[in-house]
Amino acid sequence: MSFLRIFNRVVPKYATTEDRPAVRLDKGPYIGIVKATVDPLRKGRLSVFLQGMPGREDDPSSWRVVNYSSPFFGQTPDDGKGPTNDFVNSNHSYGMWMSPPDVGTRVLCVFVEGDPNQGYYIACLPDTHNMHAVPGHASSTTAKQEDKENYGSDNMPVVEFNDRNEELNPENFSTNPKPANPVLVGLLMFQGLFRDAVRGLTSSSSKRESPSRVFGINTPGRPYPEIPKDIPNSEVAENQKLRVGVFRFPGHSFVMDDGDVDGKNNLVRLRTAGGHQLLMHDSENVVYIANSTGSAWMEFGKDGKIDVYSADSISYYSGKDFNITAERSVNINSGGPLNLVAKDGAFMEGKAVNIRGSNSFNAYGGTTANLKGGGMVSVSGTGLANFTGAAVAIKGLITLINSGGAVPAGSVSSPGTNTHQKVERGDREWSATGTIESIATRVPTHEPFNRRSEQGPKATSTGSGIGFGTVLQVAGVGLTALGNVTDKLGD
Repeated sequence: MSFLRIFNRVVPKYATTEDRPAVRLDKGPYIGIVKATVDPLRKGRLSVFLQGMPGREDDPSSWRVVNYSSPFFGQTPDDGKGPTNDFVNSNHSYGMWMSPPDVGTRVLCVFVEGDPNQGYYIACLPDTHNMHAVPGHASSTTAKQEDKENYGSDNMPVVEFNDRNEELNPENFSTNPKPANPVLVGLLMFQGLFRDAVRGLTSSSSKRESPSRVFGINTPGRPYPEIPKDIPNSEVAENQKLRVGVFRFPGHSFVMDDGDVDGKNNLVRLRTAGGHQLLMHDSENVVYIANSTGSAWMEFGKDGKIDVYSADSISYYSGKDFNITAERSVNINSGGPLNLVAKDGAFMEGKAVNIRGSNSFNAYGGTTANLKGGGMVSVSGTGLANFTGAAVAIKGLITLINSGGAVPAGSVSSPGTNTHQKVERGDREWSATGTIESIATRVPTHEPFNRRSEQGPKATSTGSGIGFGTVLQVAGVGLTALGNVTDKLGD
């Protein structure tokens, strides 16, 4: 009997009426083993073998169909709607949807009033040991030794250990060597985050401590190899391996981590399977946004610094005004021409305004050009000085020509530059390979960005972050005002 025929099987009427109670099922719950996941109606239904029920697990005629039950779902009511197939009269659905678990997963099943037609799976039962990657694809220092040597690190993203390996004791789940996840390792290396324990690696695993402080979800990820698009549903239904693949690439993850026992890794992170991420890290007091290739990132630092990096271009457009204000310096360093154009007037003012051209300096006024000083005006050149015009007028109370008294113009020195780290990609990873000279005091680079050496001007804030004690003090309530919490816990 094919899988599709199981889903389309019609339960006889006598099996769903109280006239023949003997053929009704116990309401359950039952532990079901997922045997097939393709649903022609695309409602998330599964075909499962119920443990403890008659029949063989490998016999499709012994499988039961159970429906997907969502924690939240709804749709707009039908009241007052007509038959027209348009936006207003059609139902609008909303809710939570999860993709079905893979074949072999255990699920908890119930049957409403014992009706075989109203079976639902209401929960998935995690394996006792293979949960390290849930929910944040956590790294581990218990990676296999050959992986540590291959990647030159003791800490890296890993997959679950093989509990079918007789040399590994499942009870030693925290110390058993785990194979590296080469997809995540390669992704983090490409981004320059492989050795970054804040923006790249994470300890957000359900197995980190007990009771766990980690909340979140990660999707199954895409199967490999991908399902051929030209395979008919009937053939896919007969061979579930076509639907599952040999393994899965890492999926998307959303993690809310209250931190380990030391308060580290207290964060919220949304990361896609390809590596795009939004990180809000309370332990490090940073907000970090990055794309999957590492070619663009932005960080809001703990001391108020905002760093932006782009491997290509950064463009801004404002339909009205664009304002920049800095209490200290504004530094702009261009590796090529620096072009400033205004359709109307352009104004520059400073206590001392210096303009220097290392080769030449040119100024032009389309109608007039004026140079005026409130005191002395000096124009000098080490070579020939030319003054030309249709008419040249020189006027002064005293005019001195070749008789001394002239004061040469002062020189304009270069503002000087600062040396910064240059990061380039090697055979595997990105690393510091040289330097960048810039008048800027801080220059973000491709990751790994050396944030310690790129301090820039001294921060005006402590950058120590805001703890709960600080928040209570701001609110006018001290921790002592809340009572001795430790003593109360012991009551």
